[in-house]
Amino acid sequence: MRYNSYATYPDCLSLRGRKHVKELINHVRNGGKAIILFISALPNVNAFIPNCLVDPELCELVVEAHKVGVEMRSMGIYYNPSDSFIYLFDPDLPVVLELGKFFKKLVISGIDEFNRYRPPRTIARLVFVGKNSFDVEFSGTFCHSCGFYDYFDDFRIFLEEIGLKTKIVNIKETSNGAIVKFKVSK
Repeated sequence: MRYNSYATYPDCLSLRGRKHVKELINHVRNGGKAIILFISALPNVNAFIPNCLVDPELCELVVEAHKVGVEMRSMGIYYNPSDSFIYLFDPDLPVVLELGKFFKKLVISGIDEFNRYRPPRTIARLVFVGKNSFDVEFSGTFCHSCGFYDYFDDFRIFLEEIGLKTKIVNIKETSNGAIVKFKVSK
């Protein structure tokens, strides 16, 4: 299921999903190893997020599973009906778990809003999420008459306008843009 530019699970209450996650939690608590692999079968998604609006209990179980040591992974694939091929577009799609529901919604809305106005020159993509910080990759050709760093500040302003105050704490330039770390301000 898609939420803006993010793949989500589940699309309805999932008693079976809850049962499986509980079993994995118990397995890891008893010394075993486990992994949950979310297959994000949608083109052009930036990350996977649990669908806490549809099944809050499963969402909490996934976060608990991560905390006890169940590895969380996601991969992005999609089917192209015009050539009947399945494409892998991201073998390591980010899994976003550590954000609170409200915080998560705001970050996703900010990225979607930024991407609505900046393409095709620049695209923002969530690449890491921590408890009170997150990294966004900005890639593209960028407007040369605009300041390179203005894009990152514009994104910070988008977030502020929707209620999430952040500050830029690190900018790591890459070959096609930058990865910017934002910290949530109080």
